[in-house]
Amino acid sequence: ADVVVNHRNPLRKEFDDQKLADVDYVFHTWDLDNDYLGQLVNIAKPFAKIAYISPAPGTDLGATFIKAQQLVPEFMFARPMHGVDQERQGEILNIAAKLIDEGTIVHTAAKIEKFSLNAIKEGHKTLASGKSIGKLAYTLE
Repeated sequence: ADVVVNHRNPLRKEFDDQKLADVDYVFHTWDLDNDYLGQLVNIAKPFAKIAYISPAPGTDLGATFIKAQQLVPEFMFARPMHGVDQERQGEILNIAAKLIDEGTIVHTAAKIEKFSLNAIKEGHKTLASGKSIGKLAYTLE
């Protein structure tokens, strides 16, 4: 990354401090609540697209209306669950696998450990700190 924005701070301040322009696209990968949606709306241009994977219960998704921004939910199992264009799901997964094999896409696992009770305890402690970056992964080997 050329610039890192600290998501624990108000996004507008982070953008202003780093002299970042408002954005056309946002991909939010955590529960989307009213406060954070408001922050995303604030840093996104009019007509921007905001993709999210999980709205928190009670989130007012109408916050994007005044800027005519598009909310785009992403649920990776929607095609197979609803029997829509299922072969496309396989194509997408094959493309992703190829990009991973080529090193174009790199996983976000910050730590890969052999599965054990101690490893799970340590992983839980790391996640509970609220300061972990990336995913924790465990192998059965």
